[in-house]
Amino acid sequence: MQPVRLTSTLQGAWRPTAGGIQIWTSGSLGGTCTLGFNSTTSTGVTGFITASHCAPYALGSGSTGATVYQNGSAYPVGTIVNNPKWNISDPGCGTYTLCTYADVMMVKYNTGITNQKWIMETSSVGTGGASGSLTVTASWQVNGTDFYPATGDVVDKMGRTTGWTRGTISNTCQTVVVVDPYTGASGVDLCSNSVTGAAAGFGDSGAPVFNQ
Repeated sequence: MQPVRLTSTLQGAWRPTAGGIQIWTSGSLGGTCTLGFNSTTSTGVTGFITASHCAPYALGSGSTGATVYQNGSAYPVGTIVNNPKWNISDPGCGTYTLCTYADVMMVKYNTGITNQKWIMETSSVGTGGASGSLTVTASWQVNGTDFYPATGDVVDKMGRTTGWTRGTISNTCQTVVVVDPYTGASGVDLCSNSVTGAAAGFGDSGAPVFNQ
């Protein structure tokens, strides 16, 4: 574990960046979300994973090129480089034209942005539907171990709005309807996992969900 700056919150400006901190995109379709996991592709591109619907574009459009900020326009960190279109053809899509297997996109870091494969740890965890702390006290190192969630597993989430929360996987591989809060457009995310007992709020989108 590396030392981190104390008494700062997940909504602050962090270097190096890590999972659980606030990110932001500008424009009428932009907004606040949460950095998921820092990652490096097989071709050496360093960036992070977050939710596709956090992109400042129409839901499921697959557009790229927008700048992502860490804590407001003074802190640009990267550019959206991979944002698969929601154009899957599957019986589970039903009547929805926007359909995907994963609400996910990748942001490539700008040169000089330091990052670590960490998830921030805050001072307390919220259970039973309660929010957790936003105050960062330490960090966990992501070890990259595959995790195949099953009903009954306990998982944690670290989000910029409700902080560190904990719940139990209640169902796996469910079809979930995602609604764009800005345009009202709806799409389907196939084979998602649902969690009960963990608080989540607007801005937590993209937050890392993990098993300790």
